[in-house]
Amino acid sequence: MKVLILLLAVFTLAACSSTGRLVDTSKLQPSRGAILEGNAALKLFSQCSRSAPKPDGFWTPATEVISIMETEFPDQMNRIHSFHRAPFEKYYRQYAGFTKSTRRYIYCNFFTGSQDDELFRTRAIIACDGGDEFFGVVYDVENHKFQDYRANGGLY
Repeated sequence: MKVLILLLAVFTLAACSSTGRLVDTSKLQPSRGAILEGNAALKLFSQCSRSAPKPDGFWTPATEVISIMETEFPDQMNRIHSFHRAPFEKYYRQYAGFTKSTRRYIYCNFFTGSQDDELFRTRAIIACDGGDEFFGVVYDVENHKFQDYRANGGLY
């Protein structure tokens, strides 16, 4: 029995190490997430050192949609997380709903750093350069898939 438990532990560790640290969504603090609307949402698509989607229109995702999306982070974002220096749950998150050819998407803006004030809840955070401390990814609401991952330009 001890050999079986040891083998299971070894296989589990090997699986985790091949994909990087696992993203535990229970650690994604709601205080680090914000749904942007209006002009703030529009500005989120004008990134400085990475490309962003070109929306046809906008919509405001409900918190329930965001919760579903965040529960899907572990399955689809672990391979991205392994490239980042900061633990995934340390990132602040901004979300903006947009449409493209009548399909609904959510643009996710991730960034680290000190956000002592609450401005990130009402203003798009745009950084030039910053490397993988700043990245964006698109979530397809209908297909429950993340796509178009883009990190900022490198730190020089």
